[in-house]
Amino acid sequence: KGEVDQPTTSVGLGKEEPETEQASIAAFGFQRLVESDEAQNLFEEQLERGRLEAERRAAKTQLEKKSKTKLQVEAQWLASQEQRLTEKEEKRAALELKLQAEKAESQRQVAESQRLVAEKMETEQLNAEVARAEKAAFEKLEAERKAAKAELSHKLKTQLQAEAQWLASQEQRLAEEVKKRAALELKLQ
Repeated sequence: KGEVDQPTTSVGLGKEEPETEQASIAAFGFQRLVESDEAQNLFEEQLERGRLEAERRAAKTQLEKKSKTKLQVEAQWLASQEQRLTEKEEKRAALELKLQAEKAESQRQVAESQRLVAEKMETEQLNAEVARAEKAAFEKLEAERKAAKAELSHKLKTQLQAEAQWLASQEQRLAEEVKKRAALELKLQ
C-alpha cells in the first residue's frame, strides 16, 4: 500500500507543482526584495554612519585645529605676557638699583655735608679759641707795654730829677766858686 500511495502523492504533487513553484518564486522574490530593502537600508545606514563618522572626524579635526590654533594663540599671548612681566621685572629691578644708588649717593652727600659742617664748626671753634688767645696775648702784651712804659717813665723822671738836682748842686757850687773868686779878686786889688 505504501508503494501505491507514493505515486498518487507524486501525481498529486505534480498537479500542484506550478502553483507551488510560483509561490516559492514569489516568496523567494519577496524575500529577495525584503532582503534587498534590508540590504539597501543597511547600506544606507552604513553610508549614513560613514557620513556621520566622516563628519565627526572632520569636526574633530577642525576642533583639534581650532583648539591647536587657540592654544597657539593662548601660548603666544602667555609668552607675550611673560615677556611683558619679565620686562617689567627688569625695569623694576633697574629702578630699584637706580634708587639704591641715588639713596647711597644722597646718604654720602648728607654724610659729606655733616662732615663739612662739623669741620666748619671745629674750625670756627678753633678760630674763636685762637682769637681769644690772641686777644689775651695782646692784652697781656699791652699791659706789659704800659707797665714797662710807666716804669720807664718813672725811671726817666727819677733820673731826670736826680740829674736836675745834680745840675742844681753843680750850678750852686759854681756860683759859690764864682763868688769866692770875685771876692778873692777884690781882695787882691
